Amino acid sequence: MALGSVALVSGCGASSPSAPDHSLSVTSGPDTPRSTSTNSLVNASPQDVCSDLGIASVAGDTSVDYGPADARRRAAQQYGTPALQQQWAGSGQDQQWDALKAAHARINATATPVGDDLPPAQNGQASAAATITPTATLPNGQHQPMTTFVIYCGLQQVNGAWRVTTVNLA
Repeated sequence: MALGSVALVSGCGASSPSAPDHSLSVTSGPDTPRSTSTNSLVNASPQDVCSDLGIASVAGDTSVDYGPADARRRAAQQYGTPALQQQWAGSGQDQQWDALKAAHARINATATPVGDDLPPAQNGQASAAATITPTATLPNGQHQPMTTFVIYCGLQQVNGAWRVTTVNLA
């Protein structure tokens, strides 16, 4: 079953307060694709936090999520500042969501750091970028690639942890 591509765009969507947390702990090197997001921000680098936000922004289970906005909301709550949480509240539409939901797909993603010449972290501010490659997995185990995108993050250190303040998607 071909599901087509998925795009992240601003819009309204319902949210599910009881949706599951899709984050898991992982270890990876600087050039190793990350496949799930970490639970702790305390020791995470700006790159890790940006990558994890990108992964979490698309990770979901269509059997419990009302729509792609649920993943965006969870991602912003876990990795973003209050301003990003407010900006992303209810945002995220996907023309393919109905097909994904009908197929009972789970959406996972990997993140690979982008090698752009980003400025170094200083004065509690940092930038990071990652290529996010989402994949829908059907109950029969079939994997359907989805649209890859690049996430550019502006980050700020808050209480000793990096938090995402701004996001641009390309």
